[in-house]
Amino acid sequence: MRLDRILQKMKKAEQKIYAIEKAKLRLEKELKEVQKKWFHGKEKKELEQKIAGKRQELKKAQETLSEIPKMQGYENALEVKKAYNAAVTELEGVRKLQSEWDQKGIPEKKYWVIKANVPEQTRQKSIHERLEEKKRGMEQQKKKERKRNQDRDCL
Repeated sequence: MRLDRILQKMKKAEQKIYAIEKAKLRLEKELKEVQKKWFHGKEKKELEQKIAGKRQELKKAQETLSEIPKMQGYENALEVKKAYNAAVTELEGVRKLQSEWDQKGIPEKKYWVIKANVPEQTRQKSIHERLEEKKRGMEQQKKKERKRNQDRDCL
């Protein structure tokens, strides 16, 4: 389903955001510890730059997350979730109907034989009739061979 792929993309984006937030919190914690110490200005500056980078990365990831549903034609993530739930319930209904139909089984087909519609081929031909047909077939084959031979002589 197309909605499954959209939700998977959104989950990946959410996981990425979570990882970035976690890293940002860890850096902020380190910054608090460094601020307590003296003569660590260089480390403090580096941590502040890393935190600023993480904030930008977080902002970009959040924008990407909000753009995923819009690229697929939905207003926001809530609409995607509603559409997904509706599709799942519809699919469950179809599967339920399919299982009920499978359990009922296919009724046996009954064919009525009407004598007027029975072709002559279904009744068995007598030996004499079959012999006559073979003779006619042989005669026709001989005529075709003669005609071919005559056509060859003309060339």
